Amino acid sequence: MLQQTRVAVVVPYYRRFLARFPDIATLARAAEDEVLSLWSGLGYYGRARALHAGARVVAERHGGRLPEDVDGLRGLPGIGRYTAGAIASVAFSREEPVVDGNVRRVLSRLLAQGSIPDARLWELSRSLARGPSPGDVNQALRRRRMQKAIDLLNNHYIVCGIGRVGYNVTHELIVTDRAHLVIDTDREKIDQHRERYPEALYIHGDASEDDVLTRAGVARAVGVFAITGDDSKNLVITLTAKQLNPQARVVARCHEVNYFEKMKKVGADAIVSPDFTGGMRIASSMIRPQVVGFLDEMLRSDKGLRVEEIPLLEGFSGAVIGDLELRHKDYVLLAVRDGDRWLFNPKKDFALRPGNTLIVMATPQGRRALEEMLTRST
Repeated sequence: MLQQTRVAVVVPYYRRFLARFPDIATLARAAEDEVLSLWSGLGYYGRARALHAGARVVAERHGGRLPEDVDGLRGLPGIGRYTAGAIASVAFSREEPVVDGNVRRVLSRLLAQGSIPDARLWELSRSLARGPSPGDVNQALRRRRMQKAIDLLNNHYIVCGIGRVGYNVTHELIVTDRAHLVIDTDREKIDQHRERYPEALYIHGDASEDDVLTRAGVARAVGVFAITGDDSKNLVITLTAKQLNPQARVVARCHEVNYFEKMKKVGADAIVSPDFTGGMRIASSMIRPQVVGFLDEMLRSDKGLRVEEIPLLEGFSGAVIGDLELRHKDYVLLAVRDGDRWLFNPKKDFALRPGNTLIVMATPQGRRALEEMLTRST
């Protein structure tokens, strides 16, 4: 059912299908037209026909029980070598290999070879599948590629919690082209997120645990979002992240007022209350509707136009604003933060120095170009 189809679309079909055909015997007895009617709208009807035909073969030749060995599974309509190995190893703990694009890449990198013949790949995969948990090994090979990609991240963001708030946070990071990964204990939420963003990096685990944040590269991260729906969990995530990387900025979500001070004490750099921000948004929509409309339009833009901040670090050698090209089709300077004061629309003779922060309106490309230009001024 999931072939070329999102999980959110498939779920109601899947539930209706299982409600009508709860076991192989019921599916085998059904008419093909009924099977296809419950599949209607998903496409790839050959799979529905193969599933129905396979149920009949299992009922007639295997006493109604799905074969546990690869040869028996491959004798069923629609099941090839990869699917048979996956079912046998994961469902029945058989020492059977699987080879797909992910496994091929992992094995090629492990052996430092650009191209390995298929026969050799299946032989290597079979040797790895020997042991008490072959299904775990086959799934681990696929997870290995994900971890290697995470290990390459630097100055990235870690989003802990991928519910409604987490989805909006990750969408903003994607639109503005910022490297990140997500962590959640709920596999279904991760799968739903991956349906929206197939290339998303993730860890299925508890972000309050040291080893999970370590695997997420928290020591190299520039920021951590502690935004699960549980204040106590966000408190522990904040504490753990700050212990592992005191320099990382941590933004925590908090509902209960009595947790605010606790969040501050364990090191949260910013605490956001959905109730407070929601109330402010409602009030602003009433008294300054055009401003809210402008900001909404900016945030919805697929071009990623945003108000950004660019800090001038210690290596910056200093420059006068008039000597820098700070007005461009991809960015424009709005203000400068100088110590405790704000300078809006600063004059051309204002001297920028390390410690200042530029507030600009920019596209992701403009932000990167401006950062590179200021880096060259160091």
